[in-house]
Amino acid sequence: NRDSASIIGGIGDVYSQNGHKLIRAEQLVAAIAAVNERRITFRAFRAYLACHELLAIREAADRVSKQARADRKRRFRHSELEVLLDGPDKGTSVSRELAALKAAGLLTFTESTIDAVRGAGETVELLGFLGSRGGSRLVPVPRQVLKFLARCTRPALAKTIVAYLLRGLALQRSGEIRSAGTV
Repeated sequence: NRDSASIIGGIGDVYSQNGHKLIRAEQLVAAIAAVNERRITFRAFRAYLACHELLAIREAADRVSKQARADRKRRFRHSELEVLLDGPDKGTSVSRELAALKAAGLLTFTESTIDAVRGAGETVELLGFLGSRGGSRLVPVPRQVLKFLARCTRPALAKTIVAYLLRGLALQRSGEIRSAGTV
């Protein structure tokens, strides 16, 4: 699979050496555009990023587990997503946010899978801000940044961080992460 990090030493879409989750630039731009156009709430955007963190957790577990991957069934729970968004003490439901993400065509969340829709940003005007690198490239997002953004309650801060990720981080063909971008 060309989209997989396995060709450069990872499994799935997790860069194995230093805890990055590879996300397509067009997917991040489409999520930002959906927030700007008010098709989803900012909390739904945070849920979108938290879903990517849940995927990264499962992919990291697959790498280190001795149990055969074919025998294992992934299971995603709303309660895990709620903890990533609000912390362990709040526990508010995320069903509305997940329904909004599905309606916007960004992500589908089921108990067995999380599917971030590819090509969601094809018609988004913001793709022009990516420069010549294009929307199909993979952006190495540090997992700690995903956790921070999932809990961030300040939209301007979260959008700024995502813009810096899009313009400043790149994954070279050798598998190394380059942080001198076009910010």
